Amino acid sequence: MSDTVSSGLLHLLEVLAPAAAALFGVGLANRNSAKQLAAQLREAAREATRAREFSARREVYLDAAEAVATGHSTVGGMLDVTISDADIRSSVNATMGKLAKVNVIGQVSTLRAVADYTCALTDALLKLWLPRVQLQNADRTVRQLQAQLDAHSAEQARWIEMMKQANVQAAAGKNDPQVMQMFQRQFELAQKQFHEAARQQADAFTSKRKIHADSLETQIEQLKNLQRLLPAALAAARSEMELTVDLAEVTEIFEQVARRGEAATRELVAQAERLTASPQQKPPPPLPPLPPPGGPAPALGR
Repeated sequence: MSDTVSSGLLHLLEVLAPAAAALFGVGLANRNSAKQLAAQLREAAREATRAREFSARREVYLDAAEAVATGHSTVGGMLDVTISDADIRSSVNATMGKLAKVNVIGQVSTLRAVADYTCALTDALLKLWLPRVQLQNADRTVRQLQAQLDAHSAEQARWIEMMKQANVQAAAGKNDPQVMQMFQRQFELAQKQFHEAARQQADAFTSKRKIHADSLETQIEQLKNLQRLLPAALAAARSEMELTVDLAEVTEIFEQVARRGEAATRELVAQAERLTASPQQKPPPPLPPLPPPGGPAPALGR
């Protein structure tokens, strides 16, 4: 009996042992597969996160590059009084807003480079704001005096027309020397006021040109300061985006651009100075002498 039981147990073990081994092997295989799948999922998650970060960084840095160009343009336009203060403020706000996004996603080297540029941009705007206000005041004075010149010119033309009518009446035998003398005095007063306004406007133009010339060096120097900071910022951003960059080569490129820009600016300003002059307002021709009392009135040219 015992031999029969032992023989049955041995037979059972012979049957179950391969099955147990196979099951153990399947368990190990499943465990390894699970580990590999988990590793693959983690890697896929890391790649997806990295892709999202790269995409976000790309968008932020492209916006920052646009902001840098806008900042340069804003500094370059600070002495242009045809650009409104509202446009200047809008440009500055847009620039600072785009640069601020770098603080959220940039690495330390990029943050430092952008911070240096932001500080330099703010300093440039502050240094050029006072000359801008002075130019605006001078330009306002020029325009106000131009309005006075137009009014005085119209007044002279009015008195000339009055004297022409008086000449016609004098030719018809209705000469009134006192009226003609009054017209003459009014005309001379308007002419005097015209010449005084023209002198004041010429002085205002001279003052405006001097302010612009004195401020031009400051503007050029500030633009050069901003230009010097760009290679480091560009190199840091390209490094984060895994783009190769030679800092020395980039620096040389930006220095060449800065030199050409400075030369072009100076030439343009010099040409403008040669062409710009005080507005030339031609007063009406001088009146002929008044006729003697009772004499014929001289004819006034049309």
